[in-house]
Amino acid sequence: MPITLTVTGVNPVGNQLRVLTNLVFTGSYPTGGDTIDLTTIIGQGHGIGIAVFNNLPLQADPSMGAGFGAEFIPGAALNNGKLKLFTTAGTELAAGTYAANAALLAASLNNSIEWVFDKLL
Repeated sequence: MPITLTVTGVNPVGNQLRVLTNLVFTGSYPTGGDTIDLTTIIGQGHGIGIAVFNNLPLQADPSMGAGFGAEFIPGAALNNGKLKLFTTAGTELAAGTYAANAALLAASLNNSIEWVFDKLL
């Protein structure tokens, strides 16, 4: 099941738009990474900023709690990227339900990604 994104910050910087999102994990993690659909955050706002973009991110900087790691794998479109998760040992998270991984869920307040997009001019 795809990961749910919630915008917690929008910051235009020069010709870039930086969008900070929190991650919510539900369902099961598949080997190779779970789906990230960036179209779900278009139009979401935080403070005075609104996430407006129509291009793949230039950069994605995941920050995971409880020592987990993550890597964003861009897809061909905004709705089919993947987030690959890693354990503290650096191995990919085993396929299975997120609920079975209490440490990942307990750290959910610290699981976020800062996305950098070209700003629409």
